Amino acid sequence: MNDLRSTKELFARLFVLAFWNKMNLLSFTTALSKSELIKKLELKEYDDYFNKELTDIFFDITGNRINEDNSYGVYNDAYWCGYSYFELQLRTQKPFAYIFLKLPLTKMVDIYTIYHEMDFSSLLEYFVRICKEKTILRLLCEQRRTSLTKASYETGIGLATLAKYNADDGALYKASFQNAFRIAEFFDCPISLFVQRISQRKLDKGFIEIYGDNYMDYFSNTRVACRGIVINGGSILLVYAKNNDVWMIPGGGAENDEEETSCVKREISEETGYIVGPTKCALEIDEYYENEKYISKYFLCNVVGQSKAQLTEQEAKAGLEPKWIPIKDAIDIFSKHQQYAKEDEIKRGIYLREYLALRRIIQGK
Repeated sequence: MNDLRSTKELFARLFVLAFWNKMNLLSFTTALSKSELIKKLELKEYDDYFNKELTDIFFDITGNRINEDNSYGVYNDAYWCGYSYFELQLRTQKPFAYIFLKLPLTKMVDIYTIYHEMDFSSLLEYFVRICKEKTILRLLCEQRRTSLTKASYETGIGLATLAKYNADDGALYKASFQNAFRIAEFFDCPISLFVQRISQRKLDKGFIEIYGDNYMDYFSNTRVACRGIVINGGSILLVYAKNNDVWMIPGGGAENDEEETSCVKREISEETGYIVGPTKCALEIDEYYENEKYISKYFLCNVVGQSKAQLTEQEAKAGLEPKWIPIKDAIDIFSKHQQYAKEDEIKRGIYLREYLALRRIIQGK
């Protein structure tokens, strides 16, 4: 099992089992947040562990052995809670421990009647709103019925420092590893709780994430584009919108269920007139602005022919035209992305993305 739908189904059914076996809801989510399952989900490591029997996974998490799995095909409030938690983690990229703390399972059950028939964006907005009501440290103290004074005494962290963490989650995210570790140990919670967001593949050289200053900490929509790195000798093929003075790596959005390689071939042909043969996807860049996620996949391509460009009305109005320029000049153009921060945020974002793409693919940085 490694497809997203099946994994969501497995996760939701665990909640059904917990409800049917009358587990304490806080104890269940606490155990779940520390489990091997959660670690794999947050790192997107969908391996053979997910092929285990659900009852065995439930035992791994809770220590409770049940003889029969009656969760399949049950779509009740428990299932909705599990499914919604999974979706919240996907959309916000927050650690599960953070989501369980900010929106406890008891509260999730209470709001079931209100939100289960609504569009998921309504639950997202509610979650973002309640996340601002109380900080992580305040919620931990309330949940464990302790005080900052005691936490300071037990952890050896100064009361003034803890007060800063208690006032602002941002300050806690900047805490030293030693302080974060001590707090996690005192409250018996995963240290991942003090990570602002889970990086999907931060050690993967074929992957880059960009977070805009205006990112709302969740995304409602995802847009996918395929772009082509076309090199001939020491030059690279770019497109230049002369009426807007904007350079870009050629490419664009996929249409319906269009395959990625078909998309990049079509987009480059339409924008430049060159017919290319994509070889492989060399890089994925995920950008987060406001409540949107933009995925750009960069394919290495060879020119195999030439036809006539077919520009859209908007592209023609922008004066889009293909240009071969030296690779070093392209990198230099895009390196000036920060110059446009005040006058043109869209241009700044495009140049930052293309600069990072060329540095990673061509220079290996």
